[in-house]
Amino acid sequence: MSLVAEVLASIKRRSGVEGSSASGDGISVEVADLAKRAGEAKVAVMQALEGQYDQLCTALQDTSILQTRVSNNMEQLQHLKKTLDTEVSPSVVHSVDAITGVAARLQQAEEGLAIAQQLLAVHEALRQAGDHNVAGRYFDAAKCLNKVDKMLTTINPDIEIVSSIVEEVVVQRTTVIYTLSQVWSKTFQWEEEDHQHEQKKTITLLIKNWEKAKQDPAVHSADEVSLPSDFVQVSSALSFLDELHLRMAVLSNNLMKNFFKVLVSRPARVSLKECGSCYALSITFSTSAVSKSSGRHLTQPSPYEVFTSSEQVLRCLHDTGFGAEFEGVEAGCPDGGTTTLMKLLGQQIGECFTSLVISECLAAAVPCSRKNLDQFDAVRDATEQFHAMLVSIGFYSESEKSILEYAANVDSVFSDRACAHLLDTARELIRQPLHNTVTIAEQDDHPPLVIQ
Repeated sequence: MSLVAEVLASIKRRSGVEGSSASGDGISVEVADLAKRAGEAKVAVMQALEGQYDQLCTALQDTSILQTRVSNNMEQLQHLKKTLDTEVSPSVVHSVDAITGVAARLQQAEEGLAIAQQLLAVHEALRQAGDHNVAGRYFDAAKCLNKVDKMLTTINPDIEIVSSIVEEVVVQRTTVIYTLSQVWSKTFQWEEEDHQHEQKKTITLLIKNWEKAKQDPAVHSADEVSLPSDFVQVSSALSFLDELHLRMAVLSNNLMKNFFKVLVSRPARVSLKECGSCYALSITFSTSAVSKSSGRHLTQPSPYEVFTSSEQVLRCLHDTGFGAEFEGVEAGCPDGGTTTLMKLLGQQIGECFTSLVISECLAAAVPCSRKNLDQFDAVRDATEQFHAMLVSIGFYSESEKSILEYAANVDSVFSDRACAHLLDTARELIRQPLHNTVTIAEQDDHPPLVIQ
């Protein structure tokens, strides 16, 4: 009862009279009242503690049950983990490895199938190229071979069969090129004929007309190669096989040497006629000696004659196949574009032809005296017409204007021409003998000549 004693001590300190009889009854009353209240508080506390104890016991019981369940669940989890580690995990790892292997084999199979499809496409293209070559469809054969080349770039070169396919492609390409070379050589043939008693020579270019040749049974039996449907097929095929520029270089040089250099140096007659399945383009010219002083022929053709003869030759070439457009991949012609043999001819010899016309034709037509300078206006007009013709047929590009510029600026070269004429005259005089001597033969009916 320490709580009661503390309460009584507190009351005594507050009253200030410890042990006084006068206040004893009051204190007893207060003590009794406090004891009563303490007893009531004790009862209330006990009742409250009994309620909390019941709840605590219930909670402890629930906690014990929960702990038991947790322990059971932990044991089950440990058992499950052990089962996963010992049984499921190895099976899963094995299954993953098996699936990975299957996926890798599937990828290899897909890659092999893709390669097989590519090789099948290459084989089909090679077969088509051979069929087209036999049938005379040379352009289609060249396209098939180019297609094969592009497909081979996408195939792994380490595959064993690829080397054999490359060899087959080389063989077929060589066969097609050889066949096209045979057709090209039969298309353009040169002939030369001397007329010694007339001091003349005729050079003829025979151009095969393949459309008529296919209708001639004799040509079919004589030719060892398949006849093309038209020469456009041959030109396109050679262009796609990167062989056309080589043959055009040879043909252009022959045209320059046999035709154009002759036309600007001496009078010549140009003619075109049909000879069976060929067009015969001929020039006939004099073979007389040249002047020892100038190195030129005594009958130098005028610019009008040169322009007329050159136009006849170029128009004949244009009308006999050089003006036909074909697909090509030559310089200045993008893949899938079109060009003509006349354009390629201009690219080959255009610069040389321009220099020849200027040096041998226009320069020679410039007058030596200023009073005759107005006569060159007619030559300038003829040059403009000739240039327009060259552009219209495709021999010149529109940007090539060298002969026009030379003819338009003749005043600047007049002085050079006059000086050159004076120098030529001076050389003629220098080469002449200093004294003109005459040999007099002795005659029987006259006495001998006596020198005094």
